[in-house]
Amino acid sequence: MSIAAIIPTYQRPEQLQYTIDKLLDCQPPPDEIIVHVDAGDTTSHLVLSHFPAVRVIHSNTTAGPGGGRNKLIAACRSDWIASFDDDSWPLDSDFFARALQFASQLQADIIACQILEKGLIPSGLSPTPYLASTFEGCGCIIHRQSFLSLAGYLPLRYAYGMEESDVALQLLDQNKRIVRVNKLRIFHNCDRSAHHSTPAINSAQISNTILLAFLRYPLVFWPYAVLQCLNRILFAIRTNRYKGIIKGLFDAPAICWRYRSHRHPVSLSTILYSRRLRSHTHMP
Repeated sequence: MSIAAIIPTYQRPEQLQYTIDKLLDCQPPPDEIIVHVDAGDTTSHLVLSHFPAVRVIHSNTTAGPGGGRNKLIAACRSDWIASFDDDSWPLDSDFFARALQFASQLQADIIACQILEKGLIPSGLSPTPYLASTFEGCGCIIHRQSFLSLAGYLPLRYAYGMEESDVALQLLDQNKRIVRVNKLRIFHNCDRSAHHSTPAINSAQISNTILLAFLRYPLVFWPYAVLQCLNRILFAIRTNRYKGIIKGLFDAPAICWRYRSHRHPVSLSTILYSRRLRSHTHMP
């Protein structure tokens, strides 16, 4: 088996360079590294000059992180794909060897890694793999053929609250498996509280909550979607993230209309199964 590393990026050349260095420091390194540079970004010149072995693809229009990952996965030659952000990297030098080992042992379509962030000290994590309801795009291992059977990510500029949740539901609806392996560790160099409090992202979190329900929930589950939206708004209020709430609500109808052709609801049993996985640990 072979494994690739993919990175979507947008206007963060120094951070990207640091991340690629970290990937190349692994022993062994990935079989290939591919970077997607979003529209209007000149980072590709830096990558090609510093890392001639790294493949670079780019979009002429804004694809967002999800659209970038779609293109990266399609461009890969490897069986398995390690997905990172331009500010996330493995904590262990033998990460790629261990990732392939778990991939060969587990019947998984996506392996969700343990994500460590600044100031976050995880506790009570299971040392053994278990079935999960979702994953994080900044640190996961994807079986390429399994992903290509899906509709994939939506090309949203700000995909928070939509990106992985959407793909996870698509996977579960095809009876595919997400397995969380906490022994595969990724560091995400991101201050989540500061980043998510910006008005643009706060707005996107709300509109994407509505968009996910519109695209993937069966009609019988829409009342629950209303409660999810209200809960997201209350969370924003409790954390003093007032800016962006109104915009998120007003943007939602236009966004749903724009992506209406992507509406393919999953089954009710898939929704309920996803919620069961979220509530309890299930061994694979």
